[in-house]
Amino acid sequence: YQLKQIGSLSSFYSVRLYELMSQFIKLKQRECTLAQLREMLDLGEKYPNVKDLRRWVIDPALAELNKNTDLTVTAEPRRQGRKIIGFSFTITKSDQMTLKL
Repeated sequence: YQLKQIGSLSSFYSVRLYELMSQFIKLKQRECTLAQLREMLDLGEKYPNVKDLRRWVIDPALAELNKNTDLTVTAEPRRQGRKIIGFSFTITKSDQMTLKL
């Protein structure tokens, strides 16, 4: 990826998610278990509740990523019964980067 794509990102999690999602642009889909996501984002034991993980890490990072880069990413929780076991990310890329205010 080009550095100008992540130059306007202020959060570590936004930059890391951009890196992870740009690997799967051609497939347009990526699935991660919670354990994989925690490891890739280097969270360790932070945010043990999925609700807190989404509120403080995933949702703000995706909002910043969608606003400031050439990728548009959505996250859908994968469930086993009522329990969230991971996330499925849908990735689309625009040909040109537009600066959205």
